[in-house]
Amino acid sequence: MKVTRSLWIRATFHKHIPKEKRHGGPTHGVTATIFDEPTGIPYDNPYFVRLVDHFTNPDAAAAHAIVERPDIKLPDTKTFGYPLLNAHIYHTRNELVKRFLPVLQSSDPTVVKRGQSVGLIAERSYEFVVSLLALLSIGLRPALISSTATQYEIKKLMATAQAESLIIPQAREQTQQHPADEKTIVNTKWTVANRPISTTKAAQEFKTVIHKAYQGTILFTSGTTGKPKGVFTTTSSLCGQCQMLKAAWHYSPQDYILHALPLHHIHGLVNALLTPLSAGSSVEFIKQFHADQVLERIARPPSAEFPQITMFHGVPTMYTAFIAAYDAMPPSKQEFIAAGLRRLRVAVCGSAALPKPVAERWEAITGAIPLERYGMTETGMVLSNPVVPEQRVAGSVGWPLSNRRVVILDPQDRVIEFPGVPGQLAVHWSRSGLMFKGYWNNWQMCASSRVRPRQIEKTWVTGFKDGVLIQRPRPAGSTHSCSRHIAGDYFRTGDTAMMGDRGEYYILGRSDIDVIKVAGHLVSTLEVERQILALEQVAEVAVVGVPSLRFGQLPYAIVVLNPKHAAEFAAATTKDAARKFKNDFARDATRALRLVLSAEKLPRKWIIVDKIPRNAMGKVSKKELLRNRDLLPEADDEAAAETDRELVKKQAQKDARAKDFSVVAGNIKVAQ
Repeated sequence: MKVTRSLWIRATFHKHIPKEKRHGGPTHGVTATIFDEPTGIPYDNPYFVRLVDHFTNPDAAAAHAIVERPDIKLPDTKTFGYPLLNAHIYHTRNELVKRFLPVLQSSDPTVVKRGQSVGLIAERSYEFVVSLLALLSIGLRPALISSTATQYEIKKLMATAQAESLIIPQAREQTQQHPADEKTIVNTKWTVANRPISTTKAAQEFKTVIHKAYQGTILFTSGTTGKPKGVFTTTSSLCGQCQMLKAAWHYSPQDYILHALPLHHIHGLVNALLTPLSAGSSVEFIKQFHADQVLERIARPPSAEFPQITMFHGVPTMYTAFIAAYDAMPPSKQEFIAAGLRRLRVAVCGSAALPKPVAERWEAITGAIPLERYGMTETGMVLSNPVVPEQRVAGSVGWPLSNRRVVILDPQDRVIEFPGVPGQLAVHWSRSGLMFKGYWNNWQMCASSRVRPRQIEKTWVTGFKDGVLIQRPRPAGSTHSCSRHIAGDYFRTGDTAMMGDRGEYYILGRSDIDVIKVAGHLVSTLEVERQILALEQVAEVAVVGVPSLRFGQLPYAIVVLNPKHAAEFAAATTKDAARKFKNDFARDATRALRLVLSAEKLPRKWIIVDKIPRNAMGKVSKKELLRNRDLLPEADDEAAAETDRELVKKQAQKDARAKDFSVVAGNIKVAQ
């Protein structure tokens, strides 16, 4: 029966199949789904081919697809099973068809080709899931916008995505956060009962086929290194990413995921929502993240009101908060939390590098380091540690996932095949459909991101200098070619990485902001941050490279003290006492770092702050920090001091040359 149903599901995705064939034969007795009518559904939408299987599978009828928990400490929840999700998508889609009927029935080939982008406020709610899947089911492109975005930000992002309409949650319209107008759509309330969809035909049909190459989502980059870009990923790519992660991380209907990530980023959307749904798993949404409450939720003994959490996706700041919350608990509660955390099947961490001290502390509590992985909005997940805890490598993002190929390049786009040598990470722009299609409304930018790497035979490589591969000269008269172009294009990620002895990869940071050059030495600020976080006094840190005329750049450390030392610093009320505390802290920290870091990596300045600003994914915008002259007035002072030193040095050299000339002239004059 399962094979027959799968064949029928696939058959519904081909346009203009006669209705007697579509609704006859193997479909007899099968529950109707969102794809029965209208006949103009987008064809070849592979994600829904898999999702519909859970809608129609009797074994999945009792499974929870989405669970909303308003208060993480209380048993009160709103649960929505797969059949009900199917029903709500069906009716919501029909409402959207009526709204966008002029586009969907248009005979204008330019409109047909482009389809239409629709802004969608992404918040952790069942309402969002229904709207997202309903839009995808009719070939419209949802452009996901943060639930915390301002009106100005929403307007700019919608302009980037060329979206003319915005779908907002009901609660926002009621609180007048986004007053409705002719371009704003408020989600309709669902009145359908908790029952399978009947075979009643939809009231509206549309005939336009929006090509699969224009079906998908638009996600916006985090903007930590520049202006946010609209990344368009087709549903084929989304499905490929989901299937890849399902196989790599072993998602199953028995999994229950606690969702605390933003849904307008690929990590929260694909890793923690779309992939679990495609595997028949359950996803529980929480409204707000509080480290102590999330730890208690994960550690709760399984019950009907509180099912066992088997998988958690987080970012480094979450795990740092977990450690701080755990250390503040009494010993009896620590034992309870640790026992509950050990029941997690896997805890995933990404979006930024997880400091090694945090990973080791988590391992001491749970018995396993978090599963670190690497991915981007443009590429999806690329690198991952294994699910088996014993095979993971602390500080590493693991090995390439299935059907993913990566290389490390030197500044001349030559492949670095030796461990321990940093270079720019590039991902194969595969034809299998795992990559994004392009930057929406900025297609020319894709060309600058493509690269054709050259591979040099290892026997011709004599060494490396400043990350540049050095090859021995070819003998005179030799026609042997020592290099060749690798087949296919690669995508420049903008990240600096390094390969380990076992073929695992280490991310050193963004090439333009996290990797700085100090007196000719390449320094990873992430490496410096990892060592600083190992210090007892430090809770958070961001290391930035301040421009220097003499050294190129100098590392400055912006730190947040842990509560104990922060209280001591706050108690230093006089200027002399505060200055003494800062000097003692900088002396002790530098002395400890000298044991693990070379001289060029040591921070030249230590700046103590109450809070380091981060975005929704826990990333620090270091470019914003460097522009903040209230925070880094020393940057201008350093540049000015370097300028003064250079001027003094040049004047001294000029005076020395003039003195030498006068002495020589005097000797000549005397000789005459």
